Amino acid sequence: MKRNQFVTTIFLWAALTSLTLSQESPPPLEPVLLSLYSPSSRGGFRSKLPGRDSWFGHLWIDHRKIGLIVPGKFVTLKMSEGEHIIAGERAVNGVRFGAAPESSIQTAVSLYRGTRYFMRLTVESRQVAGFGPLHYVAEPVTCQEAYSEAVALESVKLKHIEKPSLEQVVRESYFPECGK
Repeated sequence: MKRNQFVTTIFLWAALTSLTLSQESPPPLEPVLLSLYSPSSRGGFRSKLPGRDSWFGHLWIDHRKIGLIVPGKFVTLKMSEGEHIIAGERAVNGVRFGAAPESSIQTAVSLYRGTRYFMRLTVESRQVAGFGPLHYVAEPVTCQEAYSEAVALESVKLKHIEKPSLEQVVRESYFPECGK
């Protein structure tokens, strides 16, 4: 009889310990939101930044192709906290190729939970009339700057996002307002 009580006590203790440990597991980490946009050329973007134009090409994050970003479009991605690398595609003499590899010119960014990030995507060329190497630039901007430049932009069509990257996309109909 004492043996049965001992076994029952051990069993109950193990069950309670297991239940307590499973309830104390930390909640899943909330993703960091990163909104990237290519300003519309129609909005006078060229005149504001000489030698720069709107991004038109594939976006790579952490050496993984995300999708095609064109002028006048934005995309918000769920990212993990930490260091990330943003790059465009390699383009020569203003010519992009359908299967262009990732550019070696990259932007490093540190993302922290509790903050929403915004990046302006542009293409820079030091050559005349768009000939010569293009450098894809991801530039961090404040929410106010992003909102003033991108409030009228449309989200990237999901058909332009690579299938493995679709799970990262936050489906937003409108460019996010500051403070939300």
